[in-house]
Amino acid sequence: MITGGLIGASVIISQVLPKSSQSTADKTVLPSQAPSTGTSPVIETPKFIPTTPFPTQSTSSLNADATTDVSTYFWLSQRLVTDADLDGKDGFELDIMRNSIFANHGRRFDTPEIQDYFNKQPWYRPIYSPKAFPPKLLSKLEQQNVEYISKYQVRYGLRYFNK
Repeated sequence: MITGGLIGASVIISQVLPKSSQSTADKTVLPSQAPSTGTSPVIETPKFIPTTPFPTQSTSSLNADATTDVSTYFWLSQRLVTDADLDGKDGFELDIMRNSIFANHGRRFDTPEIQDYFNKQPWYRPIYSPKAFPPKLLSKLEQQNVEYISKYQVRYGLRYFNK
């Protein structure tokens, strides 16, 4: 009886399998005819929420956890800075702008708060001590921008950190 059941099952399987594999091989399914499996995966784009990363002049303590977007001040290596670029910025932001030119080249800083600020930037890779930093790493444009921002700060008394 068991043997008969196994033979019967094998006969049924042998007749069903070739027919079903033959029929699916001959069928062409167009995308519009594709059967729905319920829900398709949805890929969501991350949402960007802008924040102001800098404390204002009236802030009593330095917000060392603040970070800037990677491209925030890299333009200072691409074009000359103007008064229009600097107007409306407080001493802290101007100090960060000026020092970001050096930080972009791997300079470390004597001022602990500035060093701490740049340590929290994802793009910052400190290489040189302040005394060992080779000034020749700065392009002529970058040197001009450092001097321009510094003179602007002196002109309007906008230093957050002491020299």
